[in-house]
Amino acid sequence: MKNKKMKWVLITLITSIIMTIATPIYATSENVQVVKKSDNNYLIYVKDNLNIEFEFAFSNNKEIGKGELVFQNSAKDMQGEEANSIAYIDEDLYSTYFSKDTYLWARTSDGKYIIEAEPIDLKSSLTENDIETANTMTKRISVDTKQIYEKPVENVDGVKITKTVGKVVVTETGKNEYQLIKVEETGETAEFAKMINDLAAGKTGENYYEEIKISKAFLDLYKELLPASGDKKWTVPENNEILQPEEAKENDEYLIFLKNEQDGKTKYDVQLLISFEDYKPEVISEKVVSKLPVTADDPTLFIILAILVLAIIVVVIAKILVNKNKKMGE
Repeated sequence: MKNKKMKWVLITLITSIIMTIATPIYATSENVQVVKKSDNNYLIYVKDNLNIEFEFAFSNNKEIGKGELVFQNSAKDMQGEEANSIAYIDEDLYSTYFSKDTYLWARTSDGKYIIEAEPIDLKSSLTENDIETANTMTKRISVDTKQIYEKPVENVDGVKITKTVGKVVVTETGKNEYQLIKVEETGETAEFAKMINDLAAGKTGENYYEEIKISKAFLDLYKELLPASGDKKWTVPENNEILQPEEAKENDEYLIFLKNEQDGKTKYDVQLLISFEDYKPEVISEKVVSKLPVTADDPTLFIILAILVLAIIVVVIAKILVNKNKKMGE
């Protein structure tokens, strides 16, 4: 008897877990975007319906008959020609409908439904400050990305080779720290790097609905990838310079997460570093020429000199690259 009771308890527990897993979880909607204006006040943007007036209604019953819905007229999110039509949540609507699961219906003036029983999840809403943060990302901590770093790496047979690589100089006052994360070919880092390039190019969407959607996707990934404030890998840049890693190859991409502390306030930003390598040869002519016999002027010698210099440069640069690959493989 005791075993039967235990078996029934186990079955009930498993059933509860399955039901919990099967319960719908509100994902990011493809039909509406919600912006929080203040406590209990929200604006709802309906996809493809920013420029038309409509009516909207809420209910806690997903299966409610349309004839039982209480509709409100849409409003505008601002004054002027750029204003968008919105559904909204004010104090009264919030207290009436938003203590439990809530659904939205919207219809045009001629009675055509554009939204039916759309779940509204206020927890996933953005504030206007969130949207501004996304739009100003890469500009929140001042940096100089146009400088290069030059380092002499070889001086062989009268040829001096200087290696040039990319760097980022942090020009923001206060205490600055950074972390580098390599961008993989696929996955979250690749997606985030593309978003950074798009935002830098001003691709914030064709309308405000798209701008909210892009901002939310960007901030979700940003929060996922941003190292914790107390992470021990935060590093103070030497001379405020952030160099690409030694193992970086041509066109490798790195996310640079930046942290700035000033006057008791902390702010974060992100930059995208695209690595490059360039080797600049400088011929110390007297050393190279000394390898040739001193004879009367003969154009053949100058041809030999040119070939000799080119050969030395090729060999030296090849040697540098081979040594670098060996170090990476260790």
